[in-house]
Amino acid sequence: MTTAALTDQTAAIRASDADREKALALLRDHWLAGRLTLEEYEERCEEASAARFLGDLRRSLRELPDPRPEHPPVATAAHTHAKPPPAPQSGAVLALVLGATSLLGIVISFGFLFLLTLPASTWAWSLGRRIRRAESGAVRADVRVLAAIGEGLGIVATMLGCLALTACAVIVGAL
Repeated sequence: MTTAALTDQTAAIRASDADREKALALLRDHWLAGRLTLEEYEERCEEASAARFLGDLRRSLRELPDPRPEHPPVATAAHTHAKPPPAPQSGAVLALVLGATSLLGIVISFGFLFLLTLPASTWAWSLGRRIRRAESGAVRADVRVLAAIGEGLGIVATMLGCLALTACAVIVGAL
């Protein structure tokens, strides 16, 4: 059997969703490599999305090298200068400072500053928990301890702030 006969037989096979997705990915790669204009890319994507047979998918990839571009697309400036994620140590220190400050504010003001300390204490609680529960290799043990202390202080300050809020509601309700 000749290659042309094989191509004719496979052209009549129905295309699956995975085949269409692969063709769309190839078209995107060729567009990013500069082989297609935006108009051609959109037109061929419509062809590939509407394709019912493998031959239709091949027609949407006409005049393009097979199967992928020889060189990967060049990263844009937005991707090359992205900021690195914040270090977990700074988050653990922030959780510790927020937890201690909010607990101190609740205790010194006898609960009257709960509107200011409640957001800070819940932030300390959630930030400490997120760092403490991060993957074991991503965070050092001493940073986990700082995060755990910040989380604990945040929990205590949140509970005291909620108690002050409840007391305020009871007093206002009694009036």
